[in-house]
Amino acid sequence: MAARLVVVSVDGLRPEGYLYKSGTLGQLAHEGAWAEALIPIYPSLTMPCHASIVTGTSSAKHGIQANAIFNPNDVHNWKQGESKDFYLQSAHFKAPPIWDLAEQNGYRTCVLHWPTSLGANVSWCLPEVFDPQNPHDYWEPAARHATPELRRLVERHPDFVETRDRYDLDRNLLIAFEIALNRLGADVVMLHIDSLDHDIHDHGRGSPRVLSTYAFIEEMVAAVFERVDLTQTDVLVFGDHGALNFTKRININSLFREQGWLDVQDDKIVSWKAIAHTSCATAPIYVREPALEAEVLDFLHANSAAGYVVLERSMLAGYDAFPEAICAIDSLPGYSMGQGLTCEFITTEKTPRGEHGHIPIYPELDAGLFARGPSFEAPLNLGRFPQTEIFPIMQRLLGLTPARSAKPGVQFTESTSGLFM
Repeated sequence: MAARLVVVSVDGLRPEGYLYKSGTLGQLAHEGAWAEALIPIYPSLTMPCHASIVTGTSSAKHGIQANAIFNPNDVHNWKQGESKDFYLQSAHFKAPPIWDLAEQNGYRTCVLHWPTSLGANVSWCLPEVFDPQNPHDYWEPAARHATPELRRLVERHPDFVETRDRYDLDRNLLIAFEIALNRLGADVVMLHIDSLDHDIHDHGRGSPRVLSTYAFIEEMVAAVFERVDLTQTDVLVFGDHGALNFTKRININSLFREQGWLDVQDDKIVSWKAIAHTSCATAPIYVREPALEAEVLDFLHANSAAGYVVLERSMLAGYDAFPEAICAIDSLPGYSMGQGLTCEFITTEKTPRGEHGHIPIYPELDAGLFARGPSFEAPLNLGRFPQTEIFPIMQRLLGLTPARSAKPGVQFTESTSGLFM
């Protein structure tokens, strides 16, 4: 067992970033263990996926059901079709995240920009926190909630930069990573880098901007490895989801308003009988009165030719997602969910953009995973690897028992059994 564990999440990292053995990521991956694909949970959204990674279970069980919280009595504060209240706080977890277990077992843990880590009970934390009213303030909202010692050391570092964009944020997080590992002496460091995902959303996967960002990500990951001793440190690098490109948005709440199920005034929801809580490419559907359920389902099926499929309760139960919803609608390739309340049912983007959140049946949604360090067999192709199995890997690397997978009573699945030295 290695003396230290480093966990790096590159939001939006796809397996083609390393599968072809070229470039920095390819060289790093193929000298260790790597997956042909890391299969995300549903919904394939940043916060639920990261929660599944650190708990080993589904969104319904760990409690992080989407990026934003659905509160049926607070829809008047929504930003059109989505709540402004995000799953930022670690207290939202219904299952213990790996950092809780690590700290309880004596590991000094540092969590950097990890989703749903605000208030995490760890030795050092710089949580992912953002202000929906001021989305371009990249550093200060998180820094205000950081462990004071960590913030002070980062901001006094000679390479600290004014955070004008997400690239600057990632650079400052790398400073925090180095300080946590080599100055504070953390045993476990968990780092989340998200500039790639935001560029995919804004410019579409495969765009020149995203290819340029991949080069930046390679520099970041290489810098992480330069700062660790691989004879004493196990390193996991992975993405949380991939993305599909789209040009059309489905504004289902606009149809609900036309049906009389939403009362909208001044582009705000005043009251509702049926509502879609849109989250990127998917949207769980809720009704106030059970008697309305059949009518809403029939209506959604009748309009599904517009670019979505209806996931009824049985399918949601299979994914263990959105237990309070009557169904969800999930975008087909080329489509995403819109937040419009008074616009056309289908609206068109000027240029392709990237999106995720769908059910994980599309190859474009696959994420990447590779591992290096003294605990791993190398070289080793892991094939297609379930996202929830990262948790028992981390348990085993930390010597935490019993190591468990997403299924109660299961120790290690076939996909993990041959992974370790």
